[in-house]
Amino acid sequence: MIKKSILCILLVVFLGMSIFLYRQVASLPPAGSTGELDKTEIMRLTPQVFHKSGPSTAPQTSPQPPPKATGADVITRKDITSPNYKVAERVLQLERQSLGQPQPSSPAPQQPAPLPEPTPTAQAPAITLAQEIQPPHARNNALKELSVQLVGQDLQLLVSTEKQLERFTYFVATTPGRVVVDLYGKFEKAKAVGKTPSNLLVKDIRTGLHNDRMRIVADLEPNVAATALVTQKSPTELTIEIKRK
Repeated sequence: MIKKSILCILLVVFLGMSIFLYRQVASLPPAGSTGELDKTEIMRLTPQVFHKSGPSTAPQTSPQPPPKATGADVITRKDITSPNYKVAERVLQLERQSLGQPQPSSPAPQQPAPLPEPTPTAQAPAITLAQEIQPPHARNNALKELSVQLVGQDLQLLVSTEKQLERFTYFVATTPGRVVVDLYGKFEKAKAVGKTPSNLLVKDIRTGLHNDRMRIVADLEPNVAATALVTQKSPTELTIEIKRK
């Protein structure tokens, strides 16, 4: 009984191997095959190209202008590298070879369009220093101090300004007698002067504002002759000394 079972198993295995080998042999290409697609296979793959005609004559058709390529017909680099494109390209080559048509040359790579030349623009004029942002109008000069003090029988005025003086002049006038000192430059409003101390030379001190200067006037007592001396102690300070003749 065991021997019969073993024989049945071996028979089944032998039949299976025979069927497998037969299928392998049947799938092999016929002798003399070059590995290329024959005309029947080409007609099966591209039925729209071949027509019923003689074995060596191509269908006579009137030439028509090629259709314009649309977005779907444009071949990208990805399509060229795909296996389907390679098979279709091989089929077209075999078709042209069987019809005796020349093989198309590979298209030359398209050169990128040259960039347009930049349009020259007019150069903006250079901005001089005078055209730059102007500083705001500076504040005018102003009297910072105007004081009077007695020095023995003489009188001394102390004058100071907030900014440097441009220049100054002075003189002694008669009828009526007075000492006049002019401080040149643009000044703010005149500064009020305090009470003049009691003395025998000057009865009053006043200031006046002009367009280009500040004037300081010391009015002398009647029938008094005096001399004046103005000394600049610093760019912003003056000393006015008034003495009896």
